[in-house]
Amino acid sequence: MSENSHIFVLGGARSGKSVFAENLALGFNEINSSKCIYLATSQIWDDEMRARVDLHKERRSAQWETIEVPLELPKALFEHSEKGCAILVDCLTL
Repeated sequence: MSENSHIFVLGGARSGKSVFAENLALGFNEINSSKCIYLATSQIWDDEMRARVDLHKERRSAQWETIEVPLELPKALFEHSEKGCAILVDCLTL
């Protein structure tokens, strides 16, 4: 995978997309030896969403820097794209 690769992961709700994408990003950063950036776009509106977000947070190791960006995703991508690390955006539909 080159330094400027873009991978778009598609799938149904709760189909394992996030875990798959997280593993891809961690694999890239093993080569690069830097933290992965997790741009979290969802907003918590109810208890179900809170539980889903908590599960995602608990699963990720200290190798991740989580940045919550429910708005202004392009700005966050631009700001972090120069760091030379994997950036995971989760999710585009929420």
